[in-house]
Amino acid sequence: MNADLILSRSSYRAGSPVVGTVRIRRAASEANDSNTEQQTHPRPIRDDVASARVYLAGRAHLGSASRGNGTRWRSALEVAQLKKIYGEHACLTMAKVDERARWADEWRDNENAGDMGAEPKVTHVEQAERLAVHTSLHHSKAKQVANTATQPPRNDYSHLPTPHENNAVCVWMTNVLELTKLPERHLDGKCSCKSAELCRCHPRPGRGRYHGDMHPYRPLQLPDLKVVRDVSKGVEDGAGQSLGKTGDADAAPSAWERIAASAKSSNEATMNREAASAIPLEELQLAVSFRADLPPDVPPTMSAECVKYFYSAVLVVTTVQGDLLVTQCPFAVLATNSQHSPQQQAHQTSTTRVHIGDIHAIAHSAGLPTYISSTESSDATPSQLRVVANPPACDIVSRRTAEQRTSTHRIVDGSGSFCGLMTLVGIGGPLVPGTRLGIRVQFPIYDDDEMCNGARIIPCHRVCCALVGEEYAVFEGSAASPAGGDNLQKSKKRVKTRSYVFDSDYEMVDFGYTEAISMGLVLPLDCPVTVCTDLVEVTVRLKVEFIVSRTAISSERDGKGNGANGQGEEFNTIRLDLPCDVVHVDSGADGYREDGEDEERHVSSIRTMQQFWKDDGDGDAAAVGSDANGFDDTDIQSDLKMLSLRLHGDL
Repeated sequence: MNADLILSRSSYRAGSPVVGTVRIRRAASEANDSNTEQQTHPRPIRDDVASARVYLAGRAHLGSASRGNGTRWRSALEVAQLKKIYGEHACLTMAKVDERARWADEWRDNENAGDMGAEPKVTHVEQAERLAVHTSLHHSKAKQVANTATQPPRNDYSHLPTPHENNAVCVWMTNVLELTKLPERHLDGKCSCKSAELCRCHPRPGRGRYHGDMHPYRPLQLPDLKVVRDVSKGVEDGAGQSLGKTGDADAAPSAWERIAASAKSSNEATMNREAASAIPLEELQLAVSFRADLPPDVPPTMSAECVKYFYSAVLVVTTVQGDLLVTQCPFAVLATNSQHSPQQQAHQTSTTRVHIGDIHAIAHSAGLPTYISSTESSDATPSQLRVVANPPACDIVSRRTAEQRTSTHRIVDGSGSFCGLMTLVGIGGPLVPGTRLGIRVQFPIYDDDEMCNGARIIPCHRVCCALVGEEYAVFEGSAASPAGGDNLQKSKKRVKTRSYVFDSDYEMVDFGYTEAISMGLVLPLDCPVTVCTDLVEVTVRLKVEFIVSRTAISSERDGKGNGANGQGEEFNTIRLDLPCDVVHVDSGADGYREDGEDEERHVSSIRTMQQFWKDDGDGDAAAVGSDANGFDDTDIQSDLKMLSLRLHGDL
C-alpha cells in the first residue's frame, strides 16, 4: 500500500492556508495479486485501511543537549522549565486518547478489520510524531531509520526518542483528522446499511457529479481523423458540401455535423467499453484534500543558534493488518508584513506560546481536487514547463514605492550645530532579503547655505554606514530569588548568541569642497528575518556614523576657534541607529503580487460550475462556497489547481 502526501507549495505565508492532498492506493504488486484472486471485483481500498489520519504541526528545537542535559545557551534548569511550560500539545494528547479508545472498542470488535494484532504500547500517532521530529533534526539518520522500520513484521518507530528527549517542543498543531470517516464529494451521505437490499439511504449525487459533456474528468471528445480528412478534401474539391448547419432535416449532414458525429460516436464507444470493464476509481484509491490556516503570529521557519523552528504535515495510516505507514511533507513558513497583509489586519498579534489550529478536508476519490480544463492539463506537460527565476522584489523599486520610502533627516550634534542632510531611499517600511538601500548626504559649502537655517556648521570628515544584526536567546520563566531559599520569581533573560554584519560602506569628506556623497547597501539573500518570540529575538539595524570636528566653526570663514584645518584638531562621532523590519514577503510593496491572487479575486470555479451539478433543485445557496463539513475552497483555487495538475498524470 502506498500513502502519498502532497502540498501545493513548499512555503506558505503566516496567516495563509496550507493546502495539500492525501492519496492512498495499493501498490502495483498488491493490485495484481488482488485482481488475480478476485477477477470480478477487487476489494475496495477503504476495506484495507483501518485508519488514516493527517495533521500539521510546528516545533521548536531548543538545541542539542550537552553536559548536564543543558544546551549551549540554556542551562539544564531552563530547558526543563521550557519543556514543562510547553508540555505535550493538547491535540496530540486527544489523538492518543482517541486511538486508545478505538483499539479497545472499534478495531478489536470489527470483523472486517482482520488480524490487527495486539495494541501497541506506543500509539501510532505518537510514533509518527517521533519519526517526524527525529528525521527533521537528524537528516543523515532518516534513511537509516526508514530502512530499519520497513523490516517485517510491522513498522515500529517506538524505539525513537520522544520529542522532549530531542529537546523539541510543539508551538503549533492542528487537530488530528480521521480521513476514513469523510464522505465522498460525489455523495452527500454514506450508506450505513448492512446490505444493498435493505438500503433505505438513497444517497443522492452531490457536487462531484456533472451533467454529460460538462463532466470535468471525462476524456476529451476527439473527432475521427479519417472523417476530418474526407470532409476537408470534399470542401477543397468544391463538392458543394456546407460547412455549417443546413436546417433542413432532409438535407445531407454538413461537414461540421459529420465531424461532431464522428467524435461523439468514437467517444461513446470508448466510454462504453471502459464502463463495462473499468472499476470505479473511488474503490481503487482514497483521495482527500485538506486545508489548515496558519496563525498570523506563528514564528517563521528559521535555524538560529539557540532555536530551530520547523513545520511539516504528517500522514498516519493504519492498515487492517496493523501495519503502520507514516509520511511527512515539510514546508516553510514565511514572515510577512502585518501592517500590509490583508490576512493579518483582522488579527491582533498575541503573545501566545502554543497555538491550536483547525484542519478541514474533503474526500474526492472519484476525481481531482478541482476542475482543470484541457488547456491547463496540456500546458502542464513536462516538455512545456518553464521555470523563471524571480529576482529580488525590491531591488529596483518603482517611483511610487521610492517616494513612499524616502525620508530626509537633519544631522546635528548635541549642541545643535548642523552637519548635513541625510536622505534614505528604500528605508521606512519592511525590507525583503535582496533589497538594495540608498543613502545620500548633502553638506553645506557656504556659510549662508539655505540648508543651515542659520545654525552653526560643524565640519564632517567621514561617513560610515552598515547593516548589522544581533540574535538573542530569550528565557521567560522562573529563576531563583536573590534572597536565596526555595523561592522562585519570574524573570526574563536575554543572552547574545550571534552578531551579523551584512554590508558596510564609507566615504571620505573634504569639508568645503565635497557637496554630496552617495552610498549603497544590499541586504543579502540569506539574511535572517526579524523575529521576536519567547525563545529567540533577531534584530536588524542600520547604523550610520558621522566623524565630525569636536567644535563648530564660526559663521565667518576666518578660521576662528578650532577650524577644520587647524593642527591638533579633535574629532567627535554622531551615531544613528535605525531598526529595520526584515520579512520574507512584503505584500505592501508596489508591484508585488502573490501567485494566484488575480485568480482568487474571481468567482470560485465551484460557483461557476454550480449550474451543472445534479442537486435535484434543492441546493443551498449558503453551501455554494463550502461543503457540509466546512471545507471552503473559494480562496485556494490556485492551490487546488496545482494539486490537480500533479495528480492528473497518475489518474
